[in-house]
Amino acid sequence: MQTTANKFASELIKLIQEEYEKKRDSVIGGSARDYAEYQRKIGYISGLHAVLEMMEDAQTNAEKR
Repeated sequence: MQTTANKFASELIKLIQEEYEKKRDSVIGGSARDYAEYQRKIGYISGLHAVLEMMEDAQTNAEKR
């Protein structure tokens, strides 16, 4: 049985992954108007990736306790 906290974490991870994929596809598709926009998108993707890694670490640490 999932707790509310587990459901929240699971849904948050899904939302972050969806946003990550949308931004990644946007960059791959070449939708950036200029280099500055491209850099912003890459920075955003990098930030989302870092958050996903932290969420996975937090999940692993929570399961150990």
